[in-house]
This record gives sequence, C-alpha cells and structure tokens, in this order.
Amino acid sequence: MMQITAWNVRGLNQAPKQFEVRSFISSQKLTLVALLETRVQERHAADVSHKVIPFWNWDFNYDACDGGHIWIGYDPNALSVQTLFKSDQAIHVKVTSSEIPIPFVLSCIYARNEKVVQARLWNFLTAIGVSASSNPWLLLGDFNVCRDCSKKRGGDTSFSLGMHRFNDFLSSASFQDLAYSGPKLTWTNKRFGDECILKKLDRALVNDDWLAHYPDSKTLFLQQGISDHSLVVVALLRDLQHKGSPFRFLNHLVDHPLFLDRVEASWIRQIPRAPMFQVVQKLKAVKNAMKILNRFRGHVFYLVSSFRNHLLSIQHQLQDNPHNPVLLQQELELNRDLLVALEQESDHFHLRARIRWSRNSPFHPFDVAPFIDKCLEQDQGARLIAEVLAEEVKAAFFSMGDDKAPGPDGFTAKFFKKSWEIVGADVVKAIQSFFASSHLRLPPGPVITNILANRIKPVLFGLVDVSQAAFVPGRLIGDNILLTWELTRLVMLMFEDDLLLFSHGDPSSVSILKSCLEHFSSLSSLVANPSKSDCFVSCKDLTLQEAIYNVSGFRRGSMPMRFLGVPLLSSKLSYGDCQPVIDRVRNKICAWRNKALSFGGRLQLAQSVLSSIYMYWASVFILSKKVINEIEQLIRNFFWSGNEADPHKAKVAWHDICCLKRQGGLGLKPLCVWNQSLVAKLMWRLLVEDWESLWM
Repeated sequence: MMQITAWNVRGLNQAPKQFEVRSFISSQKLTLVALLETRVQERHAADVSHKVIPFWNWDFNYDACDGGHIWIGYDPNALSVQTLFKSDQAIHVKVTSSEIPIPFVLSCIYARNEKVVQARLWNFLTAIGVSASSNPWLLLGDFNVCRDCSKKRGGDTSFSLGMHRFNDFLSSASFQDLAYSGPKLTWTNKRFGDECILKKLDRALVNDDWLAHYPDSKTLFLQQGISDHSLVVVALLRDLQHKGSPFRFLNHLVDHPLFLDRVEASWIRQIPRAPMFQVVQKLKAVKNAMKILNRFRGHVFYLVSSFRNHLLSIQHQLQDNPHNPVLLQQELELNRDLLVALEQESDHFHLRARIRWSRNSPFHPFDVAPFIDKCLEQDQGARLIAEVLAEEVKAAFFSMGDDKAPGPDGFTAKFFKKSWEIVGADVVKAIQSFFASSHLRLPPGPVITNILANRIKPVLFGLVDVSQAAFVPGRLIGDNILLTWELTRLVMLMFEDDLLLFSHGDPSSVSILKSCLEHFSSLSSLVANPSKSDCFVSCKDLTLQEAIYNVSGFRRGSMPMRFLGVPLLSSKLSYGDCQPVIDRVRNKICAWRNKALSFGGRLQLAQSVLSSIYMYWASVFILSKKVINEIEQLIRNFFWSGNEADPHKAKVAWHDICCLKRQGGLGLKPLCVWNQSLVAKLMWRLLVEDWESLWM
C-alpha cells in the first residue's frame, strides 16, 4: 500500500518541527510527502530537507515563487517522480512505481488567500486538465477556500465569491473529493471562544480516471498536531486478488454464441445417485466451463480498459485528421464495444452488490394450539401439501429477476432461464425430491421459498390477525399508526419495541395485561427489556399514576415518542416534529457526496431512495408546505450538484423536471401533489373499499 501526504506545516525552520515531520514520515512508511508553507529560505532548503529525511529526492518551487511555499520529497527507491509544471501555487508531477497499476499525475497545491490570485490557479488547473484528462489525477494540499457554508464555523459564514469560483472550477474540471474520514474541518485559527474559527481548507480531489484505476483509495485527515492544518494522507490500496474467491456467473455470458453449447457439453454427463446430487455435480462442471468462456472472451475489466484506451487514441488522432473515414469508422466501432463492455462491467458489480449472507437463529417450538382461532379449510390444506408440479418450478424460476442474488453456487436466475431446455428437467426433479425428502442441497434455494410463498399467499389473508397490518397484501402499516394516534388521546398504553399494549387506566387492568405479557414470554422466550420499555398514563390523578407505574415496572414515558418510524403525538404535527425525515434525506445525500455519480445516477437515487424516505411519512400525515419545500430543496440541490447544500444554478425549471417522461420531464414526483394523493387514498379506502382494518 502506497501512502502520500500533504501537510501545511506553517514553518519548518525549527528543529522540533523537523523532528516531528521526520517521525511521522518514518512511522507511516510514507514514500512521497508534500510540505506546504515551510517558510524556509532558498539557501537553507537543501540543508533543512536533508535533516527532515536524508537520502530522499526533493523538489521546490523557489524558481516560481520567492517564498518557495511547496516542497515535494520522495523515496527514489520506491517510486519515480517526473516534474511536469511549476507555479507559485502548485507543483505538478507524474508518479510511477511498481506498487501501482498505472502512473498518475499529482498536483501539490498551496492556494494563495487572495481571491484574484486563486482564480488564476483554477484557470491554470483547468487548462492543464485538458491535456491530462485521460490520466488518473490527484490534487492534494491546502486550497485556502471552503466549498460551502457548512464547511466553516465561526467568523464570516456567508457564501463568498471565492467559494463560488471554486465550485465552478470543480464542476467544469469534473473534480470531486476522494472518500475520506477524520476531522471534517481541517484548519483552526487556534483561538478560543467567539474568536475561534474552523474551516475545511485542506482536501484531496480526484478526477474520474483516478476513481476508475484506484477505486479503493481513501483519504485520512489527521489532527493538526504542531500545525494549524490537518495532515492529509491518501492511501492507494492494492486491488488484491484473493485466492479461492467465490464463483459468480456473469449474465452477459448468456449472449455468447458458444454459451448453450458449453452448458450442454457439461450437463450431459451421466451421474448416478439422487437427483439433488446430480444437479449439484453438473452445476460444478458448468462453473468450470463458464470460467473458461469468460477468459476466452476476455476478462470484462481488461476489455473496458483496452477499449477505452484505444478509443482515446483514435479520438486524439481525429483531432489532427477529423475527416478520415477509417478513423471515424474505428471510433464508431470502439464506442459501441466500450458501451457493451461497460454494461458487462456494471452487470458484474451489480451482481456482487446483491450477494448477501444469512444467519439462522434457534427456534424453540411450543404448543400454540390454545391461542389459534383461525384454521385452514380442508381443501386449502390439501392444496398446500399437493405434489409440486414442473410448471410451478419453471414459473418460480422465470418470475425471478435476471439479477436475483445467487445462492452459494453463484448462478443467477438468468442462467437457468436461458438454459432451461438443457437443465430444466434435472432441476425440476431435484426440487421435487426436496419436497419429498425435506433434504436441501440444491443451490437455488430462493426458488424453494418462491414456491412456498406462492402456495401460502392465497390463504395468508385469512390466517393473519387484522392487528398485523404490514407484510400482508391489501393491508397498510399506516392503519396502525392512525389507530394509535386516535387511541393515545383516550387510554393508557405500554410501549415495547414498536409493540403497543393498551389497557384501562387502573392498576388491576395493568396487572392483567402484565401477566399476559409474562405468559407470552414464558412460551416464546421473548422477554421485554424494562430499560427499553415505557409506560404512558393519560389520567391527571397523580396518586393513580404512581400506582400504575409501580404495577407496570416500566419507565415513565413522555410524548412525543416514535412508533413505527414516525412521531406519536397528542397534538398537531409541527415542523420540528418532521425534522427527523428532513435529517434522513440530508444524511443520505451526505453519504453519497463523495461518490462518482452522474446525472443519471443522481436521478435514480432521487427517484428510489430519497422518495421512499419521504413517501412513508406522506402516506400518513399531511405535511406542512415548509417541510415539503425544504425536502424538495435538498433533492433539487443534490440532483444538480451532488451536494445538498450547494445551490447550483438549475439548467431546467423544477416543475418541468417533475413532468412525466412522455411530457418531456424526468418522472420525479412533485412532493406536494403526492402528499395530497396519498392522504386522499386513505379517504378512498375508508369510503369505497371494503378492507379489513382495525382503524376502519
């Protein structure tokens, strides 16, 4: 692992600072370091740099700046550094090493405080970015400006012209912060009280090519120590090849002309023993064939890199000869091949993201017959235990998404769909044998679950009590929330982990309820935790309240409280009560801030993730216009700039963005309209539909 550091040391003439820097470099085993604002005169630079780390090579920018604000030192035995450009605010070098997969450009930055001088730096970086756009590029150091008002505390917190210019540079040059951890604010004026000012001035910025070649790299900000600036450490993690990594079937292989031939050649082997064992062994043979087929076609990551580099080379040639028909045809073909390879690469990462591990927890059976008042009809029970048909098995497979997370064997549903004519008969026999013997070794376990779910679904509604409002088709969890809002105005309740127990407000009723809870605990081994349970009493008699609390044995609760993710109140919902949903939207966006997200990616996240956070609340409450406008502002800022706090100028009016796609919009939901629609649905269910609900 290679580590690179930039540190504004605020002076390096004193021996203690020299020792501190030397100790840090040695302890962290750094191979390259940029020291900023050393305040060392040029005639002393060689001597001081030798005291910091002897036997390293050093470069300075004294020839571009009288103060020599930037020093770069590196271990010549570990890497090679070629100086490209120097200016009064930056040194640009090309770094090569056997430890890294590809050379990269490093710009060590010490931006001046004057905004006009800073603007020259942003223009210079934008200009050289045109020639370095195809290389991994890291900008590291002290930028002397914040990106938004949330990145400073104390002093002037307004959005300045310098911040505006810095954001314009990041947007036009396509730079973004590398994922980081550590202190959020990297500089302090070392003062106290109202005079204390903190800002995020130091950062590590990267371009898209950096993220493509160094996807695991991270930034760590360390405390200031002897300086007033945090150290910035960038770790270039190796993409290690783990031995024995699990097999994952890549869906793009089904489009290979030899796919079915290879599957059939591996599947026709005659294997004695049980059907389940046969399928497991045949799938193992298919694995080896798919690995060979993938290598024969070319590993998807190498294909992407090869096509991209070749395309950039052709496009570079087209700049000098834009009308060459041969080059134009090659560009067209390479563009198409690159898009196909990128789709395959996306398919691979999508598959990896969907793999999940499960745990089994022990279950202790007990006699529940006395508590069951709903039973199946005889014909319903007969259908549940009827023999599994081949059509059921096939329907279960084909109802699954192509990218359904694979089982332990690594095969997706798309593999079975595409090769069903070859593997289907054996797979059906194996699954039927499971239902006959209850012994499962077949990898596509989700299919078993799918078959069981399809059989249970028609009878589920009549078996599950109406108090269970979620996870049953036709019921809404919001019904229980609305019912609870009504009941909290009338009676006493006890709250335990989203379980509400209501009773009459007297000690004897509470005692009976408590004994029922203890009886349930003795049967199920599920015990209420008194430290996490609350008792709420609505009566005004203090003596009666004390008696009820003593009988319950739970803490005294107070409103508001959270139930099923929303606040439970005895009064009208206010803006402050809605702050949790606003914070959830803001926190989600903050977590995505350092991701390499395109407009399409931000649109998808806004449509799926962010809207789901809001819609849950909107389906139960009529939210105030202030809450809706603030959430919509966060989503709008994220969509245009990737940052919830950046009021980036919109390219299109937001009401046009929220139009349907066939009307020229992007299909985002206007929040106010959807809040009204969801609340109107509650009224419609109440007046028109005949739903079984405690609330209705």
